[in-house]
Amino acid sequence: MGWLTPQAAWATHIRAGDIQSRVDDASGNPNHLLFRLTVYRDKSGAAQQKLDETYIYFGDNTLLIGTDKDASGRPLMTRTVDAAASTADTEVLYFDFEHTYSGAGSYLVSFVGENRNDGVLNMANSVRTSFYISSSVTINPAYGRNHSPVLRAPAVDKAGLGQVFLHNPAAYDADGDSLAFKLRTCQRVIDGNSAALLASKRPLPVDCERYVFPDDQSIAPGAKQVPYAGVPAGDPTANAIIRPL
Repeated sequence: MGWLTPQAAWATHIRAGDIQSRVDDASGNPNHLLFRLTVYRDKSGAAQQKLDETYIYFGDNTLLIGTDKDASGRPLMTRTVDAAASTADTEVLYFDFEHTYSGAGSYLVSFVGENRNDGVLNMANSVRTSFYISSSVTINPAYGRNHSPVLRAPAVDKAGLGQVFLHNPAAYDADGDSLAFKLRTCQRVIDGNSAALLASKRPLPVDCERYVFPDDQSIAPGAKQVPYAGVPAGDPTANAIIRPL
């Protein structure tokens, strides 16, 4: 018996993405979760992010490929284009799927894309760097039916040259849990899905090569403070102190 591992095509298109989850209230099974992977695709890229190149790892040594079907032939993943949310240069894609875990625990659900956008300035060789995102889900009877935060603002934003860049994910939590935000480095999986399949279907992410935050002095030298009239007043002529959390 043989099996084929996916090959990286390196046709650029992935700009951003996220994974969100919620408990399936209709099933009555607290271990049955519904997921949505959102991918923001550069329309100028040739690749379409098709189902057969969409790999989801559930953190329990199981994998779902977008073209998988159940015993009755029903597709286990659907792909939808959100035309209303898409823009002239970015297409918004939804991949909906579900999974039943064997029991309580914390699981890291992840997606490895092979086609990151070309020309990303704050990492090395972005076009040949895989795209990795993950979301942690916890199943615990003490928590009840726990939901992941919902991100209501698109992950893709535009900036103006020489202007302050602001982005807010507009997140809320259906369970009323408090939310905190922290910057993290972009990650990749060396050799992409081929390596993840060999690692018991558990991707091993590492930081993208030579990644720096966009406000790093090597990217934007001479950054200054933002004028602020509070106490103490911000001095726009003073050098900014930039430190990630």
